[in-house]
Amino acid sequence: MEAPWKQTQGESEVKYTESDRQLVRQQLEELKAVTTEISQEDFFKILYPGQDLEKVWLRYVQSNGKRKNVRGLSQIRHLSSDIETHHVLAYGQGTRSADISSTNLLFYEDDSLPTERSLLQKLDDLKKMGLPEPTIMVPTGGKSIHFYWVLKQFYSINRVYEVQVQMYRQAKYHHDFKADGWDWHDEQQNSLAVATLRTPGFMHNKTLECAFACNFSGEYYDIENFETLYPVEKRIGAWQWNDRKDHSKGGFWLPYKSPEQRQAEKEEKQRQDEQRRKEAAERRKKHAAYYGEDYDQISFNGTISLLGVTVSIWKNCTLTDLESIRNSYPD
Repeated sequence: MEAPWKQTQGESEVKYTESDRQLVRQQLEELKAVTTEISQEDFFKILYPGQDLEKVWLRYVQSNGKRKNVRGLSQIRHLSSDIETHHVLAYGQGTRSADISSTNLLFYEDDSLPTERSLLQKLDDLKKMGLPEPTIMVPTGGKSIHFYWVLKQFYSINRVYEVQVQMYRQAKYHHDFKADGWDWHDEQQNSLAVATLRTPGFMHNKTLECAFACNFSGEYYDIENFETLYPVEKRIGAWQWNDRKDHSKGGFWLPYKSPEQRQAEKEEKQRQDEQRRKEAAERRKKHAAYYGEDYDQISFNGTISLLGVTVSIWKNCTLTDLESIRNSYPD
């Protein structure tokens, strides 16, 4: 029997065989039997209640492989349903991370293969994670379901990111679910700002099945509903790969650091870097004062640590010369 979900060596994306597509099709039919489908227009109305849907941004992949952005539900309706389309999670702000400062959405996606966890199992996984009922969900037409929790107002990207990344890390740490984004770094708010999730009514280009929205719960949430799920003392730090290019070598979880701690460390590093630059400038002034006008003509090849002090090395300079210079170096 042909092994499903084969991957071509050197490629990370899953290659769907015909048997894989049949499995996805079967699981989608099982899911449709227990869910209530929602139209594309109602999907956007639920995500952005009371907002002008002509400000919704959409990103899609053209036949030549290039991505293009369109704005407004009226433009979205003109797109062909057989193109791969992604929804940009930023209402009316733009499609670049620099344009996006807030969002009213939390989302979760489990990337487990259908041979590992069925779509129906992924519905039960939310209960195991202790998450409230999603506002709405979108089976992508492939191996995933996108779950959305719509917030009652827009919150800063940084604040939403703290909850979003904990949702992913906790899923991986406690349940070993393949939550897409569990290995995000602590400073990857941009990943959330420009996250793209599949739009209902458009085809998954690998399975040839359409994504659809379903199960509107009518529930809208405050960000505090999720922050209480992940108190600071229970939060998990970022995952550090032993080798970023070779994930087979594994890695480890780092201690959690609050945004304030990370900002303080960033500022301290900047202060230390600035101090090192100032010290280097002072050393250069001392060198210039010691060697006079010819100092600027010296060709530097590198540095060497001599008696605890880093001394510049130039061409044709011996260690004996360096020791002599160090002994007479002005304090």
